[in-house]
Amino acid sequence: MKIAVPTNDGINITRELPAKGFHVFTVELGEITGEELRWNKTNDNGTNKDGPFNLVKDCSAILVNNSMTNGKSSGKQIIPVSGTIITRIIWDYLSDVIRKEANTCCCP
Repeated sequence: MKIAVPTNDGINITRELPAKGFHVFTVELGEITGEELRWNKTNDNGTNKDGPFNLVKDCSAILVNNSMTNGKSSGKQIIPVSGTIITRIIWDYLSDVIRKEANTCCCP
């Protein structure tokens, strides 16, 4: 699974979309197995020429700042998170997911 976090500097989550790019994490079995920065290409007037979500079409979810109230996601799962530093946000998110899975009993 791939999770994207919108960013303008590669370190902090942005408060609004569109962002200059996305920090994309590959997650397997609750562990980060890869990460990359994907930057939008812009037209001469500074607008994103590929569309705001073209860079994350292979991602399952986008983690966004809690202050983002709405935005088009192009069919992606939008997950509001708190915090500003991307590495802390992704680890908090994964810890929460693992904790929820551990609290789910699969026994009859």
